[in-house]
Amino acid sequence: MERAILIDNKEDLIANLNKIEDYLVNGSDEEVQEIHGYIQKGRTFVCYKVNDEYHFAPSRFIGYKYNNLKKHAQFRNDHEVSGIDTDKKLSKSNLLGKYSTNPKLETLYIRFCKSINVRVLNYKRKYWLIDWDLQPLLQSTYVEGMMNLRTHMTRERNTKLVRDAKLAFKRSHGGHLFCEVCGFDFYRTYGKLGEGFIEAHHRAALSESEDVHLVKITDLAMVCPNCHSMLHRDISNLTIESLKIILSKNRE
Repeated sequence: MERAILIDNKEDLIANLNKIEDYLVNGSDEEVQEIHGYIQKGRTFVCYKVNDEYHFAPSRFIGYKYNNLKKHAQFRNDHEVSGIDTDKKLSKSNLLGKYSTNPKLETLYIRFCKSINVRVLNYKRKYWLIDWDLQPLLQSTYVEGMMNLRTHMTRERNTKLVRDAKLAFKRSHGGHLFCEVCGFDFYRTYGKLGEGFIEAHHRAALSESEDVHLVKITDLAMVCPNCHSMLHRDISNLTIESLKIILSKNRE
């Protein structure tokens, strides 16, 4: 049985911060909900930046070496994890130093929770603030367009690109996903069933490129299946903006 071991250097801490980001971006619905629960119920947090936005990681999760959700659940069942232990470890001078209450960081924490649809509990929280900016999502590039042999040749799309684009859109729109053409929001219409559902449209058609190329998440638009289908009826000429004009005229 694996034992819980406290981190002892900044590399361990960064690895765990990246693990949390990976769960938030690429995790299953269950993993995302579990991470949200830790963020909601935490009392002490490390505040760090991604894409010039402040994110918050609970010390009780990131304070153990190479932690992940499966191991953390085991540690909790075995009563091996303790926020007191992780707080003491993170407060060492070679890691983060003393944490404190901070009204500004409390405001940023509330804003972060709102962006990921987490209800803020009435707890007294304390924070460490670090100035390390994890790899900025908006500046990242992703390889797409590798020829993939199935029953015929198709352009291979990067699923992480789509997940990152959806996450960035939610953070920029109060935690919501909706169609950039017609405004349809699946969660508001279908409730839990529609949560997290939207399609990603390449503003520049991937099929028209001749080889592998780099794509940023700002090259994708969030659209509902109806508007996505309409865009692809005239992929060379229709844009998000031009389709919005068509829709507006026909709604009058």
